[in-house]
Amino acid sequence: MTDDSRGEEPQQTIPETADAASAPAEVSEPAAPVYAPVAAAPVQPAADGAVPQAKKGLGTGAIIGIIGGGLFVLIVLVVAIVIAISAVRGVAGGGTPFAGGGSAEETAEGFLTAIADADAETALSFVYETESSSPLLTDEVLAASQKLAPLTDIVIGEPDVTAGYGRVPVTYSIGDTSVTTEISVSQISDEWKITGGTGQLAVHQLDGLEPTINGVPVSGEYVDAFPGAYEYGVTVDGFALEGDTIVVVTAPSEYPDTSGMSAVLSPEAADAFRQAVSTAIDACIASTTLDAGCGLAIPATLTDGTQLTEGTITRSISAETRATIAALVPEVSYDVPTLVSGGYLGSVEVTAQCTKDGSTGTCSVLFGPSLGTPSMNFATDGAVIEWD
Repeated sequence: MTDDSRGEEPQQTIPETADAASAPAEVSEPAAPVYAPVAAAPVQPAADGAVPQAKKGLGTGAIIGIIGGGLFVLIVLVVAIVIAISAVRGVAGGGTPFAGGGSAEETAEGFLTAIADADAETALSFVYETESSSPLLTDEVLAASQKLAPLTDIVIGEPDVTAGYGRVPVTYSIGDTSVTTEISVSQISDEWKITGGTGQLAVHQLDGLEPTINGVPVSGEYVDAFPGAYEYGVTVDGFALEGDTIVVVTAPSEYPDTSGMSAVLSPEAADAFRQAVSTAIDACIASTTLDAGCGLAIPATLTDGTQLTEGTITRSISAETRATIAALVPEVSYDVPTLVSGGYLGSVEVTAQCTKDGSTGTCSVLFGPSLGTPSMNFATDGAVIEWD
């Protein structure tokens, strides 16, 4: 200390040996709480008298890093376990499940279950690029199908999936029909989709008859339909269907045989056709002209040179031919279902005034024409009997 004539308190001084540059900077606020150090054990000198250096403790950052690293390893391990479990489930279930849907077999099962529940919208959601505007892909049609022959006993087998494509073996029943088939599936984006999820029913053979399937009007060549039972009908007056009118689409992508059914005239329409044929024949028989119609036209000069006199022709039919006309069975054309025709009806006896070698008299025409084949198109307004 030094004397201070002013009588002030002595000031603290910095030791002369200290480096002024190393003086601590003024800190206004600590960045983090300061914790008291834990007392360390005394350091024992080594045998050679050297004092070992004290090991520094891990800092807060190091401790956090160790904890974080351990957590990362744990997360990676959990993810690996989840992936392994998913892979095992995917192999057993027909492929890796995708975010947008289940496995291949879950897709097949969901599709068939929706059909059995008459839920067309859900069934369509499992199918890739189906013509959903088909009039048969509706709840109404599926409900009718389930009433005719319900889809039951669904069993899904082990799928065979490779590179995003595969087949799922399934069995089920449609009414009394047992079905064993495969459903084709494909990976579309993040989903499994059924390819070819609908069959097709032919309707072209009923063109013009305003056909229906399960009570719904249909048209065109073919219409898409889910697996199930379908009943055909027609709505044009005078026509009906007979034969195998209920057709079963047993599996997706199937084209069932519809040749077991045929269009026929109703009993009332068949009677009307027979009456029209009989009336036309009566008019033809009554005619005295060479070209009387009904397929009965004869030439003015016969093959032996005999000349027939126009207006003197007389025709008649036997009782047997009359009976054939009365029992006529109309046939509906396959190509034009509204066109109805009859079969062979019989021959006609013909006489006429004739001239041969300068002589004139009454001649009987031998081997004259028989009645033609009658037909009538019921789709034509004012339709009349035509003859071939």
